Amino acid sequence: MSETTTFTVTGEVRNGCVDTETIVITVNELPAIGITADITEFCIGGSVVLTATDAVDFTWAGDVVDGDAFSPEATATYEVMTTGDNGCENTATIEIIVNALPEVVILGESAICIGDELTLTASGAEDYTWEGEVVDGESFSPEATASYTVSGVDENGCINTATLEVVVNELPIVTAAADVEEICIEGSIILTGSGADTYTWDNDVVNGVSFSPERSGTYTVTGVDRNGCEASARIDITVNALPEIAITADEDEICFGESVTLTAAGEGTITW
Repeated sequence: MSETTTFTVTGEVRNGCVDTETIVITVNELPAIGITADITEFCIGGSVVLTATDAVDFTWAGDVVDGDAFSPEATATYEVMTTGDNGCENTATIEIIVNALPEVVILGESAICIGDELTLTASGAEDYTWEGEVVDGESFSPEATASYTVSGVDENGCINTATLEVVVNELPIVTAAADVEEICIEGSIILTGSGADTYTWDNDVVNGVSFSPERSGTYTVTGVDRNGCEASARIDITVNALPEIAITADEDEICFGESVTLTAAGEGTITW
């Protein structure tokens, strides 16, 4: 449909003569065109189908193919153009919102020792779902190296996942040894740990350094390996008391040339 409007102009000169002129302007309507979308907002990785409406002949800007699904990587405005029989052009536009996926991360230790507790916590989204029996923020004790995966959903309903491998290291096999396990009081002994990298003994014992224990007892060594894992071992050391021995003389004061009888008494074998 078109509308026409007549415009008239009047001109008058100095001698009083007047003349008029008219012109008819035709205003043609723009051709109808519109856009429909099966979805106008989604998460990155999704797809949309754009379809032009109300026009038979049209041209999309960019790489859009009418009625074909495609996956935009960012929010954008799409335009389609048509030309009517009267030569007039018209366009329609639509904005498609593409929401980014949440940046989901897992917070927690990536290496522990067997027997230790592990706490995994997800962040970067609103709600989380863990695979397996992991509960967000609650400790547990894994028995072997494994990978843990969580899915996070943000306020737009977009979902992303994160995976963390947790290495579970075995404990070192620590042993405790002594150069001798039974000594007499005032004797010395050397205690040595093995199976780890560093060693700490109780009772102020220094690994590989001799000392003189005053009584029998159990000594414990804790060994730590390169992974920070530790284990302990014990060893019993016997400290024997010295035998009680005494010497008596039939005379404790004599003259030169006289004799004296000495007698020893005590435990075990006596040697003069």
